[in-house]
Amino acid sequence: DVMRSLGKYSFAMYVFHKPLHELVGRPVVASLGWPVTSSTAYNVLYIGAGITVLWVAAMVSYHAYEKFFLRLKTVGVPHTPA
Repeated sequence: DVMRSLGKYSFAMYVFHKPLHELVGRPVVASLGWPVTSSTAYNVLYIGAGITVLWVAAMVSYHAYEKFFLRLKTVGVPHTPA
């Protein structure tokens, strides 16, 4: 489900969006020679590719890093039977 996935990965997407844009997006656009005031088609392509890369980076971060720390939330918390 797309909305659950978006919720799960939203923090990493928030953290990574600016660095990915500055460190990857801008250099790629410059190397391709796209004009700064490009057409709508270029902008849609850039945004679509950016969202895809961002989503993949967020998934990798979540599964490689965040899940470990989320599991720590239950460490040391007494478990009371329902």
